Amino acid sequence: MGAQNIGGIPIVIPGFVEALMPKDVYVFWDDFDYLDIHATLDTAGIKWVETVLGAGSAITIIDGTDTIADEGHGLLQLTTGATVTDGEQIQGNCETFNIIAGMPLYFECRFGIGDKSDTNCFFGLAITDTTLYATNDCIGFRNSEGVASFLTEQGGTELLTTLPNFEEKAVGTLGGMNRVAFFYDGGNKITAYQDTVDNGVLKPVATRTVDVAAHYVPDTVTLTPSIAVICGDTVGAEVTIVDYILVMQGRYRHQSIS
Repeated sequence: MGAQNIGGIPIVIPGFVEALMPKDVYVFWDDFDYLDIHATLDTAGIKWVETVLGAGSAITIIDGTDTIADEGHGLLQLTTGATVTDGEQIQGNCETFNIIAGMPLYFECRFGIGDKSDTNCFFGLAITDTTLYATNDCIGFRNSEGVASFLTEQGGTELLTTLPNFEEKAVGTLGGMNRVAFFYDGGNKITAYQDTVDNGVLKPVATRTVDVAAHYVPDTVTLTPSIAVICGDTVGAEVTIVDYILVMQGRYRHQSIS
């Protein structure tokens, strides 16, 4: 994607003109070294708002005593309850991102799904919603019991593009991670990317045109980083690991289209 990295965070990517310093872009970044989560929206000093869906669901940080700690510098583990629709979701504490002309936006996330055939997941941007997986306005990536897709949804109407299936991550082992991204160029185009072998190479897999109504791009609402993991069957609890999430957007409109 032609990104240049400083400290692991891309701050010069296609479409960001003269974005050479952190002050030039607004960055939301979490490597999940610790829990910064609360159950109440707008709680001061908190990064994430948690919604627990059903009994038995939990969020934990995997630390140095765990067998897969070498997978990333920090790992978030989301465990669902054992019943259909049990799950966990977290959203940024405030809505701060827009699909707006002249302000390019980049999203990236790395994650591993324990059992993709029995798990429903979403990784992306969405409006604040206590039922995130069924929200009316969002853009991101979905696993629907083994079917991977790039999703844009506006006002409850969605457009799905089927992608190569995500890899599965066996609990307590290395490997099986997935990397996804999308880039809004600050003009009229959104490109989705997927790294199917977790080698750091993101390849384009889908596009959207903002002003095409049938593409259902949520460009009239403000969005927040969002992750949801829902149990898709009654066999037992499902586990999903998130290594990191990154969202960055040009702070000034003159930093626009490449």
